[in-house]
Amino acid sequence: LGYPSMRLDEALWSTGGERVTVVSEGSGDYSALGVELDAPSRVGLVTPALPTSGRLEVRAEDLAIAWEGGSFGEVRVAFIYDNRARDDLESITCRYPAAAGAGVVPAAVFQRILADASDPSDVTVAVETEQSVRTRIDGWPAPITVRLRSEPTSRTPFGLSVLPD
Repeated sequence: LGYPSMRLDEALWSTGGERVTVVSEGSGDYSALGVELDAPSRVGLVTPALPTSGRLEVRAEDLAIAWEGGSFGEVRVAFIYDNRARDDLESITCRYPAAAGAGVVPAAVFQRILADASDPSDVTVAVETEQSVRTRIDGWPAPITVRLRSEPTSRTPFGLSVLPD
């Protein structure tokens, strides 16, 4: 409320871990905001290997993933597809500590896509690294979340096809 999202196309940090200060002077009904947080690292997905053309094909089973370059923040892998029952886009997001370097996408994610997607062979996967901090501003009853996101070093988004067992 009151603090719109902002996207900057120039780099505010280079490797991740740099201290970033976010300040808004506030005006009118909006109080000043000031928080500090560490910048997220840029990561690149290395496993599974992405095809040079077409979609990555997976089955409805656990999928091991690995990335390089993560030291700060949280790696977010979002699976985006059309939900046939709601006739709307749906997103399932898996989160991992960036410093871990690896994680597992549970089979339940792919099982849900098979059950709900209009076309399980037409899923978009987006990968990013995020660092966030929650804070309160004087006089506001709800916390404010400040998020910094880094684009990955590997191809994203990419296409995914979930194959039935």
